[in-house]
Amino acid sequence: MATNNNSGRDGQVQTARKLLVLLEALSVEGAYVSRAEVERRLSITSDEAKCLMYLLLSLDRGDRRPLPLTSDDNLSYLVAQGPLSPSLFERRPALTHTEATALAGALFALKTPDNSPLQKLLASPVVSSGDLHPFIKQIVQEKVSTEEQENLLVCSNALAGQRNLRFTYFPAEKSLAQEASTPQKRFVAPLYIACDTTGWKLDAFDFDKQQQRTFFMRGMREVETIPATFNEMKRAKSTSSAAEQSMVTLFFNDEKYLSLFDWKDLSVIENNLPGGVIKATIPFFKTEWLPRHILACDGHVWTDDPELIHILKDFVRKRLDT
Repeated sequence: MATNNNSGRDGQVQTARKLLVLLEALSVEGAYVSRAEVERRLSITSDEAKCLMYLLLSLDRGDRRPLPLTSDDNLSYLVAQGPLSPSLFERRPALTHTEATALAGALFALKTPDNSPLQKLLASPVVSSGDLHPFIKQIVQEKVSTEEQENLLVCSNALAGQRNLRFTYFPAEKSLAQEASTPQKRFVAPLYIACDTTGWKLDAFDFDKQQQRTFFMRGMREVETIPATFNEMKRAKSTSSAAEQSMVTLFFNDEKYLSLFDWKDLSVIENNLPGGVIKATIPFFKTEWLPRHILACDGHVWTDDPELIHILKDFVRKRLDT
């Protein structure tokens, strides 16, 4: 019978990473790490922490000399009796795609200069994903402006007080929910507020369009609240309820893309399809949030929903035309 040579590999890699973290924490003479701290920092059980500490005490440098570490009989702590010299960290461990993306996003958000030593952490061999900067610039949200914060406050108050909104909208670009790029007067009933990598957005029922729309708060001007009638609230609520019932199926060919974004209300229904494909369902509110995130996964996430496929193609075509 054929055997799977990769069996258990993921677990071994994770254990090795945790051991490296512990070794780095104990690389200086006099360094002290308690088992409780290991549990907390690595999010593992007491037994798992004890096992890692035992493994460290069992390691040697390849010449039958143990590492300069000591503990008590209960393995409740580890103490470095001497420095780990020569350094065990001259070769840095490689980062996974998710780890590299998170690090690149943090450095971008902090506006770290390209010539900073920290940027070297994103170079080979630590990162094998190639240049992540173009991708990060697309998904990391820019700093929220004062005007956007003010709009967020007004929209939040309207939502809490069940009031309608009237504003002038300046779409920065054509999107799934915007046919024109010229300023437009809008009269809407706010449904909910969301924030993702593209910025703060308001999902609302547009009384002129008679359907649910998404508005970027950075494009809203002259925002004011207006009392809502019972029929207006009823109409907006019924439309929102109908939209919430729209579910689509997504397929992932790599589980790392499940954690790359915050897929709101995603539910995995099958994870053992041929080729390691993962099947999941997610609500689709006919906004551009889901299409943007699917396209950002560069072909590793797809759908079989005809309407969503059409929207994805239309979205790409409009982008290519601009």
